[in-house]
Amino acid sequence: MFWVVAFPTLLLIVLGLLPTFRVADAALGGLRMVDVYVPVLLLLALIMSGTQVMPGFLVGYREQGILRRMSTTPVRPLTLLAAQIILHTVVALGSAVLVIAVGGLIYGVSPPRNLPGYLLALLLATLVALYGKLGVKDRAAAVATAYDRGILG
Repeated sequence: MFWVVAFPTLLLIVLGLLPTFRVADAALGGLRMVDVYVPVLLLLALIMSGTQVMPGFLVGYREQGILRRMSTTPVRPLTLLAAQIILHTVVALGSAVLVIAVGGLIYGVSPPRNLPGYLLALLLATLVALYGKLGVKDRAAAVATAYDRGILG
């Protein structure tokens, strides 16, 4: 969970320490680079959760036969999968709030002017990053192969 929660926030802190990131740039419409990087780091947290963390848990459940064994209990496997998906969604959105808070408190990054539009974009980005590939056939097998070959993890 380091890559989802801590990394985007730490990266924002480190990038904000660079003097050039704290100077307004006319090419960016008067924004500073640190202002521009807050939304980028929000997406980074969502993407890391959707591509690195959550698939590992789901692949682990499949490889260890946990879902098959759960089908013999009163708790359905779908309940465990739904809990994992909800957990990763909450953690990714919590990381987004943390990045926004750190950006605002430390570097004075102003909140979005159009809050409903920003929240809608964040919701859509969360849906795509975390759920966009769940329905792809053999996704778990592909991720397991990537882990075995050392591409992920």
